[in-house]
Amino acid sequence: LDASLTDIVVPSLSPDFAVGNIRLERRGAHLALYANVYQKPRVELSGWYDKPWYGFHANATFPPGMPITYTWEIRDLLAAPVAGNPNANIVFAGSTTMPDITQHMGPLTRIRIRPPGWFNHSQWMRKVRVRLVASSGGLNAAGSYDMTMITKIW
Repeated sequence: LDASLTDIVVPSLSPDFAVGNIRLERRGAHLALYANVYQKPRVELSGWYDKPWYGFHANATFPPGMPITYTWEIRDLLAAPVAGNPNANIVFAGSTTMPDITQHMGPLTRIRIRPPGWFNHSQWMRKVRVRLVASSGGLNAAGSYDMTMITKIW
């Protein structure tokens, strides 16, 4: 029996797929190998802003049936570093069960990139990085996204 089982080869799959729950079952006089094939977990992020708010949306792909938990970390990329505290620029860290998160721009560091003129308004820049770990049924997928926001002061 051992010699005949060594000749069994699982076919190659695309890197986007994984095999799980592999099992050997008897079907009448035959021995059959069964496996579940599913897409590997992945997450894609997108961002938006509309002063004074900004936010992110996660599109997570997991095998069906289990709830997804989203663990977010948003960093202010323009904040001055604080000696001895690598987490000083984190403006939000927490978990949700929803794929969206919205934050207020108020706590973010801003840089004026254009002063006001006779017929134009001043422009300000803010920059953030979101890191996300999506988890479901013991599987994880991670992603990050940088967003630069240019706003006007009326």
